Amino acid sequence: MLSYQVQNICRISRFLFFTSHRLCHVISAEECSLLLEHCVQSKSLKDGKTIHRQLLKNNYSVISSYLLDKVTCMYISCGRLDLARHVFDEIPNPNVVLWNLMIRAYAWNGPFEFSINLYTQMWASGIFPTKFTFPFVLKACSSLNSKGHGEEIHNHILRLGFESDVYISTALVDLYAKCGALVQAENVFQRMSYRDIVAWNAMIAGFSLHGLYYDVMRLIIGMQEIDISPNSSTIVTILPVVAQAGALSVGKAIHGYSIRKGFSHEVMVGTGLLDMYGKCGCISAARAIFDRLDSRNEVTWSAMIGSYVMTDHMREALTLFDYMLLQDCGTPSLVSLIYALQGCTKLIDLRNGKRIHCHILKSGNLSDLMACNSTLSMYAKSGVLDDAVRFFHEMNPRDRVSYSAVISGCVQNGKSLLALDFFRNMQFSGIDPDEATMLALLPACSHLAALNYGICAHAYSIVRGFVADTSICNALIDMYAKCGMVNIAREVFDKMDKRDIVTWNSMIAGYGIHGQGFDSLSLFHELRAIGMKPDDITFIGLLIACSHLGLVDEGKYWFNAMIQEFHIAPRVDHYICMVDLLGRAGLLEEAKTFIEKMPFTPNVYVWGALLAACKIHKNVELAEETSKRIQNMGPESSGSFVLLSNLYSWLGRWEDAAYVRIMQRDQGFKKSPGCSWIDINGTLHVFTGGDRFHPQSGQIYQKLAELLVGMKKLGYQAVPAFVFQDVEDEEKEHILLHHSEKLAIAFAIISLSPGRPIFVTKNLRVCGDCHDAIKYITLVTKREIIMANLITGSQSSLLHPQLHPHATLAGRGPLSISYGGVNIFSCCRPVGSSRTKSESSLICRMSAVSHHNRCLQKGFGASLISRASGLDIEVPGEAVDVKPDSTGEGGDEGSGKDRNGGSGGGGGGDSGENKGDEGSDESNAKRGKALLMSQKFTLAYAALVGLGGLVGYLKSGSQKSLVSGGLSALLLYYVYTELPKRPVFASAVGLGLSAALLVVMGSRFKKSGKVFPAGVVSLVSLGIGALVASSG
Repeated sequence: MLSYQVQNICRISRFLFFTSHRLCHVISAEECSLLLEHCVQSKSLKDGKTIHRQLLKNNYSVISSYLLDKVTCMYISCGRLDLARHVFDEIPNPNVVLWNLMIRAYAWNGPFEFSINLYTQMWASGIFPTKFTFPFVLKACSSLNSKGHGEEIHNHILRLGFESDVYISTALVDLYAKCGALVQAENVFQRMSYRDIVAWNAMIAGFSLHGLYYDVMRLIIGMQEIDISPNSSTIVTILPVVAQAGALSVGKAIHGYSIRKGFSHEVMVGTGLLDMYGKCGCISAARAIFDRLDSRNEVTWSAMIGSYVMTDHMREALTLFDYMLLQDCGTPSLVSLIYALQGCTKLIDLRNGKRIHCHILKSGNLSDLMACNSTLSMYAKSGVLDDAVRFFHEMNPRDRVSYSAVISGCVQNGKSLLALDFFRNMQFSGIDPDEATMLALLPACSHLAALNYGICAHAYSIVRGFVADTSICNALIDMYAKCGMVNIAREVFDKMDKRDIVTWNSMIAGYGIHGQGFDSLSLFHELRAIGMKPDDITFIGLLIACSHLGLVDEGKYWFNAMIQEFHIAPRVDHYICMVDLLGRAGLLEEAKTFIEKMPFTPNVYVWGALLAACKIHKNVELAEETSKRIQNMGPESSGSFVLLSNLYSWLGRWEDAAYVRIMQRDQGFKKSPGCSWIDINGTLHVFTGGDRFHPQSGQIYQKLAELLVGMKKLGYQAVPAFVFQDVEDEEKEHILLHHSEKLAIAFAIISLSPGRPIFVTKNLRVCGDCHDAIKYITLVTKREIIMANLITGSQSSLLHPQLHPHATLAGRGPLSISYGGVNIFSCCRPVGSSRTKSESSLICRMSAVSHHNRCLQKGFGASLISRASGLDIEVPGEAVDVKPDSTGEGGDEGSGKDRNGGSGGGGGGDSGENKGDEGSDESNAKRGKALLMSQKFTLAYAALVGLGGLVGYLKSGSQKSLVSGGLSALLLYYVYTELPKRPVFASAVGLGLSAALLVVMGSRFKKSGKVFPAGVVSLVSLGIGALVASSG
């Protein structure tokens, strides 16, 4: 026997040698079979192709199916499924073994759908699968998450009686679990007569995949109760769900079990353990496991780098990434590159970010959407917005994460208008925003003080159920506070179920910037009363509130308490607030001493706060000294120059003022022109001082002249000192009248309906004259006017909006938000324009969204948004009061007082229209009830008449009775169907038919002597006829 095998090996070697030198002779089928078997075992593709070629040369048409089977097996073993499939398709009648080999090959290597297709062909060709077929095809189904195909194959298994096979049942459990059908998976699992460790692992893996921690623990306990110990695969399966649940104590117990069983040294178990420790925040334990592993794969490196990133150890993550590259571990995995890129993003490390971007390019992973989004976020948050926008436009495809990243980057870099453009493009592309998108969009509305845009975003958040998220509500509070609607911000605050420290900080700061310092202090005490610990941001808002109210002693107390009681080290922002507090109160020397005693070198913003106070109190000497300090440090903006120049101008020192301006110009600083903007029905209109570029500038200047007359009657006098130019007082008064904020207010008055509140935003501080003038304008116009100013610099979290001074953004159009193909919120026509009752300024369609009712129950309904916007909001199916409140803010209510005590105007017509509509609705309701009742009686009458004709035919055999009864019933049914469409016509037909029936039936009853039934029928007929007629 041994000599025969040696002879075969020699013949195989001799054949392969000769074929390689093209000196081959014809060989027998037996020899070919041996040669192909040798190629299968050695996985020699080159030799196998040589043999296949020789078979084709000899005579392909007479090659036996047995040899083709061998050739197919050879290609399968060598991983060439395309060639194997080509040969397989030429075999006339492949046996079930070869079918199984092909199905298994595709199930393991893909494409997985080919495995299912082969199974279908096999079943259709009349070859029944064996118990070896089903585990492979079910694996292909689970890889595709194809539950439908899996259920069909499950039916075949039941039909063939293979469900008791442990391998097939395990494959079914794995399929259903991975497809999310956990109930079906557990049903199959419970019906198994015998369950081995693989079956238990499949069931545990399914629950772990879907994050069901307690079910996983239940299964782990259950398998141990029947004396089946978890193996290393079980440990690897359960560690992710333990990490997700943050169950550190359970994770430590699993770690101890792994050590006792000797699993901890295995790469997969070690990787799972370090990942669990990292996600539970124990980064030192994770690193210890990483260092003790004898061998590490790319998953291990990625898990360790990711753990550092998730625990905010960015430097360590990048250091480990560089160490991985030095260890020559091959090309970095995509996951490790993304984690490293996230570390660069959080560190704002552009240099390393570009380096990792190059690694992604070299590895060919730039087509991966997650890698692209991480790269985009890195460039955007590193301040290189131009590169980020360019990269965004090169991306294909893009998802909501891409748009959220670029919108957030635009806002962080002060390009809020560009952020709104990207958001609009996102809508046009059919991508629905998510929570992250709204968190990026709402700060853009805050920075621009674009209230209508913010209201639209609020409405969309309600529709999608985002208001259940604390971060969304925090952003809404911040947006409403910075848009001047602090009362609406407080309503959002009060309706929140869960508040974090950011919530409290936003509300405290909102009260502070609106001068409602006592409310801010009250809220701070409430924060302490519930046991929540304030942070450094809380005290910034508190100090701002004290500064605006002039509560010097209160501010000093809380500054010291922050250090001594709460052990919070003050940052430069706290010192700026304290200098501003002392400076506003006129304690300039104390403020200077406070700065000099700072534990670190004060920056230009600290001295700038003192300089602003010097201007307020006209202390020239200290202002000059402070200005020199700022010049020595290197000013970062034109603010210090402007303050000093204005102070000189105020005092009439025009030469000194001109010198400061020249010095500002020589140092390359340019003052941003003052501009104001207002949102009218979704369109931003921007004005500068003396602006005549607006299309309606003639009407605006005429309205200003009218307002000036009314203001002077009430005692207004212009303050020429606020014009820092050397001109006559009359010219100064003319300049003051045409300041940008006054132009914006005048435009709002001629554009908005009476009673609507006016909200104007300015990029600089409002001058004292405008501040006084706006108070008089509120009295003249009897409406609420809200002014907000966006100041650049570290004292404010707001960024400069970068509006073009002469841009009227009418081309942008109104903001509208759609969901599921339905426009759910849009800015439409203003209140008071020609419209039907069903149209309103803001239309909110919320009826088709699952979170709608829950959000309304929590108070985030249309009424709140209606009060925020001062506009009507219609919510189909919502039984809430959506009219403006009695303060007259909305302007549509007809009567009522506005906040200044004046009577609201222009509303009586709407009130009368509403009453008329109510009467019409009541009439329509009565008519509808009558119509419904008439239809019911008509249908019943038709049935009775038809039944009467049939009874008459059965009793007397009269065909006339049957025909007349049937025709009458058909006519009455016709009346029934036509009543809603043509009630008058149908009523006439019904009445005529009732009269005819009355005559015929009455005469018949009379002949037979039955007078009483004739009378009853007559009354019924007349009653039905009257009902039918009355429905018209």
